[in-house]
Amino acid sequence: MWRSVRPVVIAIALAGLVAACGSNDDDARTESTERQEDESSETRAPKGDPRGEESDETASPVDETDGEADTGATGTDVPADQPPLVVDGILVYDYEITVINLTQGQPLSPPVLATHRADVEVWKLASPAGNGVIQIAENGNPGPLIAELTERRAAGELTDVRAGAAPLVPPGSPGATALGSGPCAAGCADRVTLRLYAPADDPRLSWVSMVVCTNDGFTGDSGIELPTTIGEETVIEARAYETSTEMNTENLADIMPPCQGLIGVLSPSGAPGIAESNPALAETGNIIPHRGVIGGVELDPAVHGWAEPVSKIIVTRVG
Repeated sequence: MWRSVRPVVIAIALAGLVAACGSNDDDARTESTERQEDESSETRAPKGDPRGEESDETASPVDETDGEADTGATGTDVPADQPPLVVDGILVYDYEITVINLTQGQPLSPPVLATHRADVEVWKLASPAGNGVIQIAENGNPGPLIAELTERRAAGELTDVRAGAAPLVPPGSPGATALGSGPCAAGCADRVTLRLYAPADDPRLSWVSMVVCTNDGFTGDSGIELPTTIGEETVIEARAYETSTEMNTENLADIMPPCQGLIGVLSPSGAPGIAESNPALAETGNIIPHRGVIGGVELDPAVHGWAEPVSKIIVTRVG
C-alpha cells in the first residue's frame, strides 16, 4: 500500500494539538478551517492508484459547502459488483469515512485513522496503551502515533494511515463560531471526512482522537469491521476511554490549553494549561472506559460532561 504519509498531513499533525486547536503561538496558525479541511482530505495518489496519477493534485477535493470530501461515487453511480482495486499489487477497497463529535462541551483532537486486516491491533481495551495512543490521550499530539503507524505500514502490517488537520468542535461553542485566528478563526466544524484504502480481505479500521478537556481521555475504535458492498453505509458510535496513564485531576492547569478557548471556560487561577505530560501525575494502568467528568475542581460536568457515545463515524465503500 502507500509507503509514506502525505507530507502536508505530517506537517500539521507533528505540530501537535496546541497548534491545531489555536494556541498563543501565531506562527503556528493557518488561514482557516476550510483550508485545513482541504489539507486533511488531500491525498497523493500512489503509483498504480486507480484514482489518479502521482501528482500533488487533490484526489478527493473538499466541497466547500459542507466540508466533506467529494468522492464522485455513490451507491447509485458505481456498479454494485465492482471488484476490488489493485494498488501496488494489493487488493483494496476505497472508503469515505466521516468522524463526528457528538458532545456538547468537549473538543476532539484531529483524529488519526488506520486501516488493516483483522489480525492487526492498534490499541486494545483492558491492555496498556502504546506511546502513540498515550501522547494523543494526554497531549493531543498525533505525531508519535502517525510515526508508529507509518513504520507498521511500511512493514506491510497496515494498509493506509490518515489524519485530520483541525479539532472537531461542538456546534455553538466559541471554537465553532470564531476565535479570531488559528485553525478555528472562522469556526471549526464538528466533523471531518477522509478517504482511505483498506484491504479487501476482511477490511478493518482503528482510530483515535483525544477528548481534549480531560487528563488522558480519548475516543475511537479498534479493529471495527468495514462494509464490503459498494455504496453500503455503516454508522458506528464510540464511547470515551482513558489510558490510565495520568491522574484525573480535572484541573485546567493540567489539561491541554485549547480546552479553555474552544469551549469558553477559563481557569479561575489563570493557568493556561499544559501541552506535555506531567511526570508528577503519571499512573500505570490499562485502557478502560472513561469515568466521565466528576466535577468539584475546575472541569464542570454541566459544561464538560457528556453522555455516551461521544463520537461516531459514517463509513461508505466508494470504490
